[in-house]
Amino acid sequence: SSASGVGAFLRSFGRSLLTPLLAAAAATAAGGSAAGGGGVLRGTWAPAVAMGGGEEARSLAEQDTGDAAWLPLGPHMVSDFEGTELFSVEGTLALCKEVCSNYNGCRSFAYCGTECFLKSGDVNSSSPRHYNKLCTTYYRSTDECRSFNAHAITSELQEYEGNPEPAILASIGLVLCTNGSLVADMQIWRGHSEVVATHIHRCKAFGEDPAIVAQQPEGSPSPCTGPPVVSFCGNNDLSFLTDGTEYPEPCTGYDLEGSALTEGMRGVVQREVAVNTTVAELVTDIFDNPDQYYFDVHSLASYNHWYPRHPGVCRGPLRP
Repeated sequence: SSASGVGAFLRSFGRSLLTPLLAAAAATAAGGSAAGGGGVLRGTWAPAVAMGGGEEARSLAEQDTGDAAWLPLGPHMVSDFEGTELFSVEGTLALCKEVCSNYNGCRSFAYCGTECFLKSGDVNSSSPRHYNKLCTTYYRSTDECRSFNAHAITSELQEYEGNPEPAILASIGLVLCTNGSLVADMQIWRGHSEVVATHIHRCKAFGEDPAIVAQQPEGSPSPCTGPPVVSFCGNNDLSFLTDGTEYPEPCTGYDLEGSALTEGMRGVVQREVAVNTTVAELVTDIFDNPDQYYFDVHSLASYNHWYPRHPGVCRGPLRP
C-alpha cells in the first residue's frame, strides 16, 4: 500500500530527515501530498540529509555500486513501459540515483532537470522508448560498468602569448560499460573559445606494444600522447579532429562567466579503432590500464593556433 511504501522509505533513511520531508511523507500516506498533488512525495534534499539517517541506509550506501550502474536510456529518451510511479524527488541527478538505489522496488527513474520520478518498471538498453524534450529515463545496468573521472588542466605547451583561455579547467565524470554504453558529464570553467572536440585518448595506439608507459602528471610539458579512441561532444560542421566518426552532439556553450556544463554526453568509438577492436575489448583495456588513457578537450582557439597539430587546450588522465 502507499502507507507501507512510505513507511519502508522512512525506515530506510532513518529518523533524521527534516520536518518538511516528514510532513510530505505523512501527506502521501494519507493519499495527498505536501505540494498538493495526489500521492507524490516531494522534497528538496541535500545528499547528506537523504543518506544521513539510520545504520541500514549507511550500510546500503556502502554496498551500492552508485553511479557506475546507472545509465541513461538515451538523451531525452523515456521508456514506453515505466511501471508504477513510486514518488518524485526534487534534487540533483546524483541524489536521484542514491534514493532509487536504496529504495526497495525502485528499478528506474525519469530525470527531468530538477526533479525525478521513481518507477518500478524494469528497463534495459533495448527497452522501447520515445522522445521527451524534458526527461530522460535512467536504468540500472546488469553489464559491467565502472566510473572514472578526469581533472583537465592546461600544460606548459598552452602558455603562448595571446592565449584567450590560459587558465581553463575541466572536470569530467565518466561511466563506461562493456555493453557499449559510454556516458560522461563535463564541467568547464574559465573557458572562452568554442569547444570543438572532446575525446578519450590512449597513450599508445590500441594493439601496439603492451608495455605500459607511465602516464605523466597533468601539467607536464611533455605528457604522453596517442590517438583518440572515443569521441564525446564536438562540432561536426567543420569535421574537427575526426576520422569520419561523428560527434553525437555539440558541447554546451559558455555562460557569461566562462562556465559550461554538458551532461549525459554519449561516447562513440573511433572508426579506426572499431575496425579491429570491439567496444568490450576497449572498455576492458581501460578498466585494466586507466593510466594509459587521458581525456582531452579541444577548443577552437587552440585548434587555430596549433594547426595542423592538435594538442588539446586542457587534458587529464583517467582516474578510477
